[in-house]
Amino acid sequence: MKRSPEDWEQDCIAESRNGRPDRFRPLVATYAPKVRAICLRMVGNWHAAEDLAQQSLVDAFFKLNQFHIDRPFWPWLCRITVNNCKDYLKSKKRTEIPSVQTFDQEAALFFHAHEDPQQAAEHGERRAVLERALAELPEHYRIVVVLKDIEGLSYDEIQSVLDLPVTTLKIRAVRARRKLAARLRAESPGQSDRDERNEHKPLRHRTGSKGIVP
Repeated sequence: MKRSPEDWEQDCIAESRNGRPDRFRPLVATYAPKVRAICLRMVGNWHAAEDLAQQSLVDAFFKLNQFHIDRPFWPWLCRITVNNCKDYLKSKKRTEIPSVQTFDQEAALFFHAHEDPQQAAEHGERRAVLERALAELPEHYRIVVVLKDIEGLSYDEIQSVLDLPVTTLKIRAVRARRKLAARLRAESPGQSDRDERNEHKPLRHRTGSKGIVP
């Protein structure tokens, strides 16, 4: 019988708990890029995101005994990551939006690294606009959009990450998408009609088939 990714993750976690810390490494290899992407979109600074991603993965390792083995690992890791980002923003008094200039220069290196030059040219300009708009969203809107539209978590999973009612999360997602659509219309007038039709849709429908890269 073919084993599911969840079975593989559970095996790694169980073995890590039982004295084989090396079995946590495959989980790090799988989730480190996704954790780093969340951190970068939350704090808007590459170096801080790197530190926060490493901290989140280390925290997850030392908290493995608190993880319920019958639940998905990724939402649990998201919760640790988001909480670390929030703590960073509070401690550094970084409640203002991330620097757009810093985000453009640093995020572009990460988010477009997997594309060939032609793909980057086709999607880069519009994606950059969307990334800037995302960075300018209030934190409580931005994190919902990141988790739902980019990372693909369900509202129930996001509820477990943020401890908020599903209704609240859905309202924030709708409002965030409206703000993003308005920003895109302002930046690209020729896209106005299309963005008005898509303003309630996830971000992956706004930049072509691939959307924003996780």
